[in-house]
Amino acid sequence: MPVAPRLLSGVVLSATLLLVTACADEEPDRPGPSNEEIAAEIEETLAAREDVAEAEVDYLDEFSNPSTVTARITVAPGADAQALSEEGSRLIWESDLDPLTSFAVYVNDPVEPLAGVSRVVSFGQESERAPLEEKYGPRPD
Repeated sequence: MPVAPRLLSGVVLSATLLLVTACADEEPDRPGPSNEEIAAEIEETLAAREDVAEAEVDYLDEFSNPSTVTARITVAPGADAQALSEEGSRLIWESDLDPLTSFAVYVNDPVEPLAGVSRVVSFGQESERAPLEEKYGPRPD
């Protein structure tokens, strides 16, 4: 193949890859707040609780972490870590985050580290999704 057609093929391939990559990084067009804003609202709701010393909620949609929310909650002294794990899970489940394929809630008790709670839910696993649907209803569309 002559040099010019190979060069043109390479340019077309490069342009196509750039376009696909750029489109993959964009959130779907939808009305309302972005996923990052929704995650920030969940964080504010958790942080406002008297039994929470600190909360951080992040939404990631990257190659290695597709459509994932992570909530890190530090309990106030005497707080119920399991109850906070449930509340964090409920807030994420009932949110308008979309797309969402999994979430993790980590509750840390700095006074009693062994009392902390970790929960990771993958929506692809019916055994993990079904109890949430039963408890909180279907995820918003």
